[in-house]
Amino acid sequence: MACSFRIRRSTTQLPAMADDLVKLWLYRTMVVLGGRAGMIGSFGWEDYRVAEYLDVADCANDQGDPAMGLLTAKLDGHLAHFESYLVRKALPPALAVNIRQVGRLLRLSPTGRTLLAFVIMLVVSHAAVDG
Repeated sequence: MACSFRIRRSTTQLPAMADDLVKLWLYRTMVVLGGRAGMIGSFGWEDYRVAEYLDVADCANDQGDPAMGLLTAKLDGHLAHFESYLVRKALPPALAVNIRQVGRLLRLSPTGRTLLAFVIMLVVSHAAVDG
């Protein structure tokens, strides 16, 4: 399921690469920063659409309630997949070198460089779609 947004009575869909990058950052937020705890509320999923988008809506126990253990395992698996797939595939080698050089000039932390790469890849993926 791709991420889509309503803009002025029409729906726009993210390009596949941008959608994958958004998922990568959401998985990082859920796993590395502990955001998964906020996905489950007293009465089930806080937002079922987010669980569906992250492909974890099926992480439920026998009663159909979200299960934290299943959620954690699936989020960890998705993060590992997206980390290995996107980090290698999404960033062309020349761009990685340029980001490293710009990061050094601007004295960016490794996190700052990763954020810079993320923003550049979003811009590049939108430019490719816009033509």
